[in-house]
Amino acid sequence: MAVYSNTISDTDASVAVGSPTLAIADVVNLVEGTTGYTTNLSGLGTTQFDTLLMGPGFSGVVGDYPAGLLVVAKKIYCESRSPLVSIKGDNLGGTTTDLIVWKNLVGAKGKISEYGDLTRLDVLAGGTLRVDETTNVDNVYVKSGGISLNLEEGGDAITLLECAVPANKNGGCRVDVGRDVATIDIGSRVEVVSHSSCSPTTVRNSGGTLRHSGAAITTVEAKAGVFDFSQAVADVVITTWTITGDITIIRPPTGISVTMPTTLQEGAYRIDYRDAA
Repeated sequence: MAVYSNTISDTDASVAVGSPTLAIADVVNLVEGTTGYTTNLSGLGTTQFDTLLMGPGFSGVVGDYPAGLLVVAKKIYCESRSPLVSIKGDNLGGTTTDLIVWKNLVGAKGKISEYGDLTRLDVLAGGTLRVDETTNVDNVYVKSGGISLNLEEGGDAITLLECAVPANKNGGCRVDVGRDVATIDIGSRVEVVSHSSCSPTTVRNSGGTLRHSGAAITTVEAKAGVFDFSQAVADVVITTWTITGDITIIRPPTGISVTMPTTLQEGAYRIDYRDAA
């Protein structure tokens, strides 16, 4: 294993870390400096290496939005003070990226593209983050306030989307979902907007808001929170409601039907039904 750090001031990331030929166990650290990496965006090469770390001492931009810096790494940690981080994988290479962590220390703008097989995305800081249609991600964990995350339409189905804002974090978060998801977990101070191509198998709400304009939902598990169908563009079939707490349901516009809970499913819990504005 070799470790390379950005000790040279250059807009080419490869030159900045010493122009290495990277190998599978190598680590690249962007740990300090203000120079952005906006030229020769494929300079780090197409051979997968182990880890890219953008540390808090680094504040230069990464990539030239919308074009991303090619980073074919197993693990990527975005923990810098960069106002912009745009990275891309190499879909043609058939590589798997285990983990991308978004923990940028500024309310930055980010883009993740061309990761054909991303196992896990952790969103741990605020800003605006876009996962475009060329990235397939299996599991997404959103654990921060002040974040706007867009999972664009076109990628493969997500296995788990888990969203909760910890008590010690300021603000709420919004997640736009333009692709299928097997399970969506929604915590407090979370707004999940599921668009027309999203047909979740299971939605669990324990205090946030689901704004659903998408397709069928197999199971809704409702502990608390809001279920907003006011933007539905077609009938929404919900196979099963399981209600274990007080919730609010906003009805769809006139002409659109949504499967509402039956009297038996409502049980002893209070449901506040409201009409679409």
